[in-house]
Amino acid sequence: FREFKEELGVEIDKEKTYFYGRRMFALINANTGRERKLVIDIYVTEINKELSELEPEYDEVFGLVWVPVESAISLQDGSMQSVKLTGIDRDKNTVEYEIKPDSFPYNFDNYQLKMAQAIRLWSEGSLKLDKI
Repeated sequence: FREFKEELGVEIDKEKTYFYGRRMFALINANTGRERKLVIDIYVTEINKELSELEPEYDEVFGLVWVPVESAISLQDGSMQSVKLTGIDRDKNTVEYEIKPDSFPYNFDNYQLKMAQAIRLWSEGSLKLDKI
């Protein structure tokens, strides 16, 4: 929740926030060559804001775009090669982004596809998650 506030200027409504799960993984820091072990708690929430209402932290956020869940799924399952979406850059200027499958970080287990599918199910009401 702190990260949303710091990097996007958004206060998360805990009444509309649900716990999805926990992900543990290790990676090699490209700058130091050292292994980092991470534990990430994953939450799903509703944010009903226009991108222009967000306050991206200049040093942390390059740009923002809302990616429709169906586009995210299609990009990850290979049925779509790209989609052009309007977003904002860190200065809040309107920018057109071309989102491609390689716009998402590589994950060996199709993590982005699984998350997009879960969000679709949750938004349709067929995946029940616990409120935090």
